[in-house]
Amino acid sequence: MYWTTDDLLPNIIRRLRQRTRPFASVVAPDGVLEHISLQDLHNASNRAAWFLRRNLGRNEEKFLYMGPNDIRYLIWILGAMKSGKCVSTLSETYLHMNNCSIIASILVRK
Repeated sequence: MYWTTDDLLPNIIRRLRQRTRPFASVVAPDGVLEHISLQDLHNASNRAAWFLRRNLGRNEEKFLYMGPNDIRYLIWILGAMKSGKCVSTLSETYLHMNNCSIIASILVRK
């Protein structure tokens, strides 16, 4: 059996990005409904990957993202996959000690 990377999420999004159907809809701060296409998601994840490559050193392979539980999580996960980094996220459902151990594992440098 051959392993392929064609079915990885960034590659699927790249293949389907020409579709015009909205991928997600979000309400902007001014109350207007905005539609996000797969092309928008592809572009945003490319910018996130560029940011990670530019701001993290070669030996820094993990980073922590803490933010609102929205589409930005997906953008940073895709950006991390494209840049060869590993993103860790925290959750409100985790116990405080679990979140602390995640943060400590990211901050420990070898």
